[in-house]
Amino acid sequence: MAVYDTFGFALDDLEQVRSALENCLGIRFVPHESSFIGDYYLYENPENGESLSLQRNEDPEEGGPLYCEFSEFPTVLHVSETDRSDELAALLQRAVEGCKLAKHEEIP
Repeated sequence: MAVYDTFGFALDDLEQVRSALENCLGIRFVPHESSFIGDYYLYENPENGESLSLQRNEDPEEGGPLYCEFSEFPTVLHVSETDRSDELAALLQRAVEGCKLAKHEEIP
């Protein structure tokens, strides 16, 4: 079963969230650019296929929230193909103040 989680962060500082996540999870994000979502950070685990994408919740062209359903969060983290959803939620909510699991989806 594939699990996809989205976490929202009250912090508006992408670099501060990135640093906290890297320290908490013991990973290194790689910076990327996209005309659709703007600058973002990506971590991909080749061993299990897990992927973490950290970005601002701001449309680079329109200025409003890129993900309207998470409009209260200026920064979002998308976690794909994880087998440790509960563990990540607990770790992230302890490590980063204002972190909230905004969406959890399981696909058989």
